[in-house]
Amino acid sequence: MICIASCQGTDPVGEEYYLLSPILIAGINRPSAPTNLSASYDLASRSIFLQWQPSVDPDTGAVWNDYRIYYFLGAPPANIYLDRYRLASSNRTYYSIDSDPFNGTIYFAVTAYERGSESLPSNFAEISL
Repeated sequence: MICIASCQGTDPVGEEYYLLSPILIAGINRPSAPTNLSASYDLASRSIFLQWQPSVDPDTGAVWNDYRIYYFLGAPPANIYLDRYRLASSNRTYYSIDSDPFNGTIYFAVTAYERGSESLPSNFAEISL
């Protein structure tokens, strides 16, 4: 179970530049951003469901297979690469999060990540509970 209300994380300052650099390793381009992120909440299971369209590897045209999910308990900051949940390597373009009772709005974004390269974020999706 993921406790959204109490999870926090930080990234080193150097990683912020690393994530925002358009070409992170010579010859390897950043993947395209995932699109059409949507979020819904199921009251019976107390779960948040996220779903998105896959991003594409600009070098090969293949569908990307590793995603990071970011969440924010307030409006998304300028640097979204903090307080994240990462979905392990898979071809999945959906994710379910078990949630403790929470009152407020939670914002989500998804990025594609692989081989030391991370995409720009998807659109933001929000859930108000």
